[in-house]
Amino acid sequence: VFCLLCTTSLFMVGYHYAEKALIERLEQRETDTRNLDIIVYINRLSEEKDNKVQQTAQVLNLSKEPVNWSLYLKSNNQNLLKNNQNLELGHYYRISGKTRPAHSYATPGAFDQEKWFIQRNIMSGFNVRYIEPLSLDEIYRLGYQQHLKEQQSFSNSFRLNIEKLRLTFRQI
Repeated sequence: VFCLLCTTSLFMVGYHYAEKALIERLEQRETDTRNLDIIVYINRLSEEKDNKVQQTAQVLNLSKEPVNWSLYLKSNNQNLLKNNQNLELGHYYRISGKTRPAHSYATPGAFDQEKWFIQRNIMSGFNVRYIEPLSLDEIYRLGYQQHLKEQQSFSNSFRLNIEKLRLTFRQI
């Protein structure tokens, strides 16, 4: 009886913890389309397709904790970026564009983008119009010293180096 009681109580605690974490995550997602200027940090490799690039980035200026968004860039809009360079791993950018909230479909068998975003911890999509690179000094002046310090930790720099190796492998 004691083991059954302990197992049941642990299950209930785990269930409530998971429910609370999901509710907190769902509160951070974007539900409306709006024009924004965001500050992002690139820490993951992009996914490139025929005429577009999908880049997951950490958005720093919309909540107290960074959230992941999926940035959509079209290859024919390379003039958006100053000096025609790509979004580089480990760099910060100021990006202007329009949010693109995920929608769920009620049709069985259809791709459920909202569920896919939640599984990948992505809070919104974002159509990019303009990109401006930011230096570390500018990020420091904007008040993101804590984020800069976190990115210099061993675990975060190790993950970034792995992503850079993956990028090198992709280019080879």
